[in-house]
Parts: sequence; C-alpha cells; structure tokens
Amino acid sequence: MRTIVDPNASFVPAAARIFARVPEIVDRGRAVLFRVGDEAVKLSLEAGERELWVSLIRLEEGDLPRIFTYAPTHERRLAEIEIQGSIEDALREAKGVLDA
Repeated sequence: MRTIVDPNASFVPAAARIFARVPEIVDRGRAVLFRVGDEAVKLSLEAGERELWVSLIRLEEGDLPRIFTYAPTHERRLAEIEIQGSIEDALREAKGVLDA
C-alpha cells in the first residue's frame, strides 16, 4: 500500500489555526487568502513546499482583480520564509511579519 504525503493538506488547516480565521483557498490549494479591507494577505507555498511567501494583494472593489491568476502585477511580496521545521512554525513567522 502506498502512502501519499500532501503538505497542502496540513497547510490550509494550519493557516486557519494560526490566523484564527477561515482562509480562502487559491492557486490550486498552494495558497490561502485572508481579506482585510481593500487588501488581502496571501500566503503561498513555493519551491516544492520549502518556502512560504507572504504577499499583499490590492483588491478591486472588494474582489480579486480579474487577472489575478494570470498576471499578478498587483501583488507585493513582503517576505520569503524558508520552511525548516513544521508548516505551523513558518506560518507563525509569517504572522509575526504581518503584525510588525
């Protein structure tokens, strides 16, 4: 019997726990989005789930820009966090970046 390990499976529930909010799932489950006013915070797994990127997305009238998945020119990356331990540790570090 094969065992499939999917880092994304723990990423979304961990993000919900650390940020105490239910996130929107974007980028085919590799990223979550938390809306805050006219912006959104995007946390995305990159480089084979070894990096967590923290980005700010500028919303248009409360919604993601139509070109969001194709040409994310509205996205400002704030930090790159290397995932060395658990995804929860990386998410806590991301929360610290946003709280600062």
